[in-house]
Amino acid sequence: MSVSEVKSSAWSGAAAAAYDMGFARLCQGAVGEVLDRVERLSGVGSLLDLGAGTGRLSTEAQRRGFAVTAVDREPDMLAIAERRAPDLGVTWTVAEAPELPFAEDSFDAAAANFVINHVAKPREVLGALGRVVVGDGVIATTIWPSGPSPLSELWQQVVAASGAIAPPPNRLGPADDFERSVEGLAGLHSSCELTVEFAGTVAWTLMIDPLDFWQGPASGIAVIGALYLAQPEPVRERMFAAYWDAVADRTRDGYLHLEARAALVISRVPR
Repeated sequence: MSVSEVKSSAWSGAAAAAYDMGFARLCQGAVGEVLDRVERLSGVGSLLDLGAGTGRLSTEAQRRGFAVTAVDREPDMLAIAERRAPDLGVTWTVAEAPELPFAEDSFDAAAANFVINHVAKPREVLGALGRVVVGDGVIATTIWPSGPSPLSELWQQVVAASGAIAPPPNRLGPADDFERSVEGLAGLHSSCELTVEFAGTVAWTLMIDPLDFWQGPASGIAVIGALYLAQPEPVRERMFAAYWDAVADRTRDGYLHLEARAALVISRVPR
């Protein structure tokens, strides 16, 4: 069955399209280095893309010669990916870790680009990846590290100027959480008995139409989107106005220029 034939219970087509228009392009900035390092460590083989979203890593990997299986829990996200690249040969699968519908040793490598920081059970998800990746295969993960960044400063400016009130944070319990840093992510891999091969950062600059980037928050995507939807309409209007004020100094030639940095850890599955 085509993923476009499955109805999503969590994402409307509009929300998935808004994600693809903005935040997916931000996350895409890490894709090149993730795939470069996976190639160097394991070669070009079968690849599981967990939390594939609208398929930007999957399609790039397939073009490089990987045999890609792209997994996401949201059918509407995968439907966008499938429409973008219907003839590439990617296998689009609606599923969610840790209950992955694959046998042990099904893939030569796996990637989870900005996924581990969103799941309720990070160790269980990494453990599931270790189960389906062959011994000596690799697992690549990225997260947004905590602490100040150009993106967090942008949203803080919007919130402060608009008077928006943030809802209480939704944090993981101590047994499941980990430090959101290169060291913390590497430690998470090690705690799952994976052998860390690389732990560092990847940096890039997103250039995007500011209105395209706003579609994510306006559709309730990410922490800033949840905060936006939690506000009464007058505060939402002030947030939108504050956003335009905030991006004015960051915009050149009509494009928002946003520096980004992610933690990247790649580990090897023991034989």
